[in-house]
Formats: sequence, C-alpha cells, structure tokens
Amino acid sequence: MPERRKRVRTGCLTCRQRRVKCDEGKPFCERCKAANISCSGYQSPRHVPINRRTSENSPHSTPAVVPDTPIENTPLVAFPNNPNESQRPHPRARYVLAHHQYSMETVKLLFRPEHLFFWRDHLLEVAWASEYVFDMVCALGTMHRSALLLSKPNDRWRGLDTRIVAFSDYSNVLRQISGQYFNDNPSDCEMLIAVLLLLVYFEFFAGNAAAAFRHFRAAEQHLYNAENIHLQNREVLAMTAREIELVAQIILPLPEFQLSGSPGVMTPDYTSMPPSASAAQERQQLYDLICSRGEMNRAIWTPLSDASTMVDIATIMDFQNDLRRWKESATHIFRNYDDSPHTTLQNGYSWSSFDDLAIPPQPQKIDCMDAAMGAALYNCYMGRTMWMLCCATGEDESYEYSAYAYVYHNMRILESVFRDKDQRKIEERPYLACNALKFGFIPLLYLGAQFCYSLSWRQWISAKLHAIGQEGLYNGNAFASTLENLSLFQSHMERDRPRLYPQKGKSPLGSAHSRIVPILLPDTEGKTFVSYYIQPTGTDHGTSHGMKLPPQAVGRASWERGSDDSPRNLTVDFYDHTSLINQNRTSSCVYYHLAMNEPLAKGWELLLSTQSPNLVDTFIDSLFATTSTARSSASPNSSSTPLTAAWSY
Repeated sequence: MPERRKRVRTGCLTCRQRRVKCDEGKPFCERCKAANISCSGYQSPRHVPINRRTSENSPHSTPAVVPDTPIENTPLVAFPNNPNESQRPHPRARYVLAHHQYSMETVKLLFRPEHLFFWRDHLLEVAWASEYVFDMVCALGTMHRSALLLSKPNDRWRGLDTRIVAFSDYSNVLRQISGQYFNDNPSDCEMLIAVLLLLVYFEFFAGNAAAAFRHFRAAEQHLYNAENIHLQNREVLAMTAREIELVAQIILPLPEFQLSGSPGVMTPDYTSMPPSASAAQERQQLYDLICSRGEMNRAIWTPLSDASTMVDIATIMDFQNDLRRWKESATHIFRNYDDSPHTTLQNGYSWSSFDDLAIPPQPQKIDCMDAAMGAALYNCYMGRTMWMLCCATGEDESYEYSAYAYVYHNMRILESVFRDKDQRKIEERPYLACNALKFGFIPLLYLGAQFCYSLSWRQWISAKLHAIGQEGLYNGNAFASTLENLSLFQSHMERDRPRLYPQKGKSPLGSAHSRIVPILLPDTEGKTFVSYYIQPTGTDHGTSHGMKLPPQAVGRASWERGSDDSPRNLTVDFYDHTSLINQNRTSSCVYYHLAMNEPLAKGWELLLSTQSPNLVDTFIDSLFATTSTARSSASPNSSSTPLTAAWSY
C-alpha cells in the first residue's frame, strides 16, 4: 500500500487553494509563474501566547509591578525626527509616552519610595477608569519630558512641541475638575486632593508660581475639610503638602499669606535608618526632619518675622542636635566627605584661615548627586542656625566662625557639581536643574550668601546662581540680582548712618547685627521682581541710653525680567528713618508691614483670596498666552487651539 503523503501548510496561498504541490519559491513560487497565475504569497507566521507563571501559586490575579529602575535624565522614549510614513506615530501614541514617563521616572522624582504604592500603583489603577486622573498623569508625564528636552540645546524645538501637548492635557484636567466637587466619599476626596497636588508639580515644571500656589491653596483647603473623613492615605497626602509648603514659604516670604501646616504628619525617626539605606534615602530622611519643624523653617527663611522671636536658644540647639544625629547615621552621604575647615575649629579657630581660602574653592569629595544635595541641605541649616545663635548670644565668635565654615562647605560642593558636570567625576546621573523641583541648590546658596564671610564669596555665589538659571519655581537670576544689589545698600547704610550701625566683627562684611537682610518678592506673573533691604536692628549710640531701634527698610530695588532672564529697567530707592515706609508701624513683623505697602504683595493677596472674582479668567488668559507663545515659537504655521476651560474647586 503506497505511503500517504503528509499535507503541509507552508506553501503559497494560491497553490494551497489549487491543492497542488508548491515549490515555496520566494517571494513568488515558480509553479504559479509557470501556470501564468498570480501568486498570493505566504501566510504570516502565527504567534502562540505564553502564560508565564508567577513565583507565588495564587489563584487570584496580582497587580503589575513597575520595575524599580534608576531615574534617568533623558526622556524614556522619543518620536523619530522627520518620520516617514512607516515611522509616523499614531495620534494617540503620546499617551503611551506620557504614561510611561510618569510611571517610570516622574513619580520617583517627586515622591518617596514608601509612597509609590499610592502615587504610582493606586493612582494609575484609578486612572484607567477616571478620565480626569488619566489626563493628569499624561499632562505631568508630558511636562516632565518637555523639561528634559528643553534642557538639551539640540532638542529645544521638540521640547516646545511637547510642552504644547502637556498644556493641552492640562487644560482638559481643569475642564473636568470643575465637576469634581468635594463630597464625603473617601476615595473621591483622596483623588481630588491628589490631582490638585499633581497640578502643583505641573506648575513647578512650568515655573508658574501663581498657578502652583493657587492649586496648593485649594488642595490644602480640601485636606482641611476632610479632617472628619477617614482618608486611608491621609498621611501620604499631608506629607506631600508639607513638602510643597516649604517651597511656598521660600518663594513667597509673606507670613500673612502662608498656608497653614499640614495636619496628621508625624516627626520622622532619623535614628531608625537601616544600615543598607542609600544616599537618596538618607537625603529624604533629612528633608522629612526639616519639613517637620515649621517654626524653625519660618525663623530661618523669614528671619524678620515674629517666628524668629518665638524660637529661643534651646530650641535652636535641640534642632542642631537632631541634625548632628542625622549626620552620624548618614554614612553614605558623608562617606568621603572632607570636613575642613571645621577641623581647624576643633584645635582653635583662626580668622586668617578664611582669608587664605581659595576662590573658586577646591571641589568637595562627593560620590553622587543625592549625596551632594543631602550634604548641602545639612550645611545650609547648620550654618543658618549657627548665625542665629551668633545673633542671640551677643555675637559669639565660635558660632560666627562655624557659620562661615558651613557656607564654604556648600561652595565646595557646588564647585564639585559644576566641575564634575563636564569631567564626569560624579557617579550616577549628572545634575539637571529641571529635576530640582522641591529643593535645589538655588535657595541654599542664596541663604548662605546672606551670612558669608567676604564679598568675593558673595560674588562667587551670584555667578553660580546665574549659571544654574531655573530650578522649578526658583529663579537663580532673580536671587543673584538681589545679592548684587545688596552691596549697594550696604555701602549706602555704612556711609550715611555710621553711628547707628558701627562696623565691627571679624568679617569684612561686618558683624551679624549690621548685615542687611534682603527680601525678594516676585509678582504674580513672574515678569517683575522687587527686593527690599532691611536692617534688622540697631542702637543709636548718639543718645545717652543707647536706644534700641526697630528693623527698618534701607532701600528697595525693582526690575523686569528680560527675554533672556536678565534684569531690565532696574530702579533703586534709598530709605532712611524718616521715610514713609518706616513710619506708622502697626506690627513688629517687617513682612506684615511690607504686605500693607507693596503693590506686588497686594497682587498676591488678591490672587490667593478664595473670593477673588476674576481668578478663573486670569488663569485661563495666562494659560492661553503661555500656550500660544510656545506654539508660535515651536511651529509658526500651526493653528492654535483655544483653551476655554473654566473650573472651580
């Protein structure tokens, strides 16, 4: 009996239809050519789905876990430049990129690892069913991609195009959030507060302080209203709000408009840090410690407020002891740290050693960017509290010496960061200003410049602030301009009022009580800046009793922000004790007094007022203007899409 032939399925479709043997020639078989028949080609290979078993034999499905990859400084995926038809992405492919950017990079940049279960896992799960949450994720992820692209000179056009897309999603969120009213449902309440906080971070990337603080005011109000509602993730939301509050306090040093403290947050236990903690975890624990001390932060960042008089010497020393205990446990951050010139203080300090310190300073030994930021944050707060003790104890020289040493430490860290940015000495990722949203180097340098040792130190710090440019809401050029005007008012005060504020002290810039305190105020649109220069206190040595004088304004400088971020149209006013601004004081707090007399402060009062009648129109006009400007810069021939979102909280 003849053997039955096996039927195969690898022949061309035409031969299989004709039930004849195919020679399987490619791309068309010879049998079809010989018969003068059109060959239909071959069937595509089939794909068999593979069911991968998990390590745990559970009958229930488990949510997907995003792999814990390190944060990079480039967008994860990018569209091809000038794509052909086969490469042209799908119109909705941007949602994939935005979702991927948020889940893999943005969320780890903004939130601590122990809170990713909420900001990544839970929120992304809700986003599949909630349109406004999904749009918020896409808006923030796209805005982060835009910031990374704009930080690279060769990708600025793509960065501007991406920013337009981000603002489009942002407007969709604003349009939909108007229907999300506060209710007693814990899940709905949590998502509304979470989206409002994500809107704040969106504005951090955009550099829009007015919109960020307005969203933050709404989030704080909802968090306060939900005090009697059982929110499962209240601690997560409150700790995030507290971190944002510190940024608001630095950018807008007006206690009258400060947001209240976030409820339900406990002080971190810095002694429980595991031995295997990374530099990033050590830095986060220091940040938690700092954010938990509201009164100390107000005294440090607004030194002329009533909070500075409420913090006594014992409180300052207790805070310093907490910082020192944290440093003892932060083994990764200070692993290779060079502690000089503090080592000379242990053997007796020498003021001449500061004159011998090199400018630019010698780079500090730093292993990674997390270590650099953690050490700089520690030095800033230790130096500032040493300066406060110097003022409170009658200018103790040991405190003054330590304050200068901590400032120089931070100068060494910045020199290392900027040197290694080009020479690639620092491990892991390099420094990018667009990623420093919550606490970058700008506020630390600016605060240190107020109690540095010499003018050359201050000039070096100003140059670094100009070089950094923008870190989130922190405008380095504005802070640098404030410091550059400080020397002008210091010279004017010394010349015109020497008997009120006699120069003494080891520093060429004078004693602690003779230093002028600058107060920088931006306008609500970020186009104009005003800086006041305040003399904290003084003694009239021309009187028999040496009468103590209250803090007084010695001058005011205002300027406009140019297209290249440089100051334009600088105006300077000098004040004395007879000036109107120094008369009729209704409060001992200088910030309250400035808020009553400065038009920029009144603009903030109107903006942050919950009863502002034109708030929605102001936001929409600002958003449309920003989007139109970016659109015209990126693609002049494209048509603009009107954004007519109106919302209420």
